[in-house]
Amino acid sequence: MCRKLVAAWMLAAALLMAVGSGARAAEPLAEQPVVEAVEAPAAPVANATSEASAAPEAEVSGPPWWLDVAEGALLSIFALISTVFFGYVGKKVRDNTVMKDALTALEAGVNAEWREVVRDLKHSVAETGGHLTTEQRRDAMESAIGRAKSFATGAAKRHLEVMGRELLESLVEKIIKRRKKTG
Repeated sequence: MCRKLVAAWMLAAALLMAVGSGARAAEPLAEQPVVEAVEAPAAPVANATSEASAAPEAEVSGPPWWLDVAEGALLSIFALISTVFFGYVGKKVRDNTVMKDALTALEAGVNAEWREVVRDLKHSVAETGGHLTTEQRRDAMESAIGRAKSFATGAAKRHLEVMGRELLESLVEKIIKRRKKTG
């Protein structure tokens, strides 16, 4: 994900430099010189020095005004789009990090509950095949979720508090199933 973010930033910087360089690819090349000499009207010659100092006036023609307006509009649109895009990417990265932190806290809560409570309960009910009753399971689930909320900090803690009960219980069950598979 980090590589994609860096590549997107580099692409945006390259596009910004290309657009901001002032190069206008759509502007046709001038067939005539841009600077044209316009002859001054003939004035009566008073002396020879004033005739030598009179130079023809030059008229400079630039690109049409609408190209400058279009360039400004395109730069503004590009800045807006890049701000929205990178804001969206940043939000997704933060959300992903918060969810990973919340799941880590949930897994820590399940592991702590297993080490301190469930393992001892299973040994005490060995005569019934080592299975917990429905009430014991529910209490262990409540305790594991409570521990996970105590382990989490900041945004991950708020994320766990906002999650619905069913979602938290299903996540705890997935953690338990994965734990049973790995041993």
